Amino acid sequence: MYLQNGITGFTNSAQRMDKSQFKQLCFNAARASQASLEQFKEPGYPFNFYHAKIKTRTNQFHLLLNEHYPYLAFASAAEYGNIQFIDPPELADAFLPFYRILSKEELNERVIWRKNLLENENELNEAELRELSFWKPERVGDIIFNYWD
Repeated sequence: MYLQNGITGFTNSAQRMDKSQFKQLCFNAARASQASLEQFKEPGYPFNFYHAKIKTRTNQFHLLLNEHYPYLAFASAAEYGNIQFIDPPELADAFLPFYRILSKEELNERVIWRKNLLENENELNEAELRELSFWKPERVGDIIFNYWD
């Protein structure tokens, strides 16, 4: 997966995803699936993504939206240092017109370093590359949805 400049949150970009729109979409998708929106968090220290938790009668899952790009992921767990990405459930279709829904395969793609150079396709800025060098994420999903400070 191509990593765009500013995707980590280490940028001066003024571009931000619309909080109200995402929250409303989460609420509507939950209601249409006879589920409930249990939690909604905005990006803030130390994480760079919106985080919604939806609970169904038999399950719960997390929706993660990158703060700066319209990239949406689903996870069975989303805690500091432990995001377990999953393939999108059926209600994901409600988000398709607004966001690119990332697959488990894309998110679990390995980060490849060779001689201190990132080999995964990217246009990351110097600050982002320094953060990657420090935090040493193992998966692309850990770059797009991170808990770095």
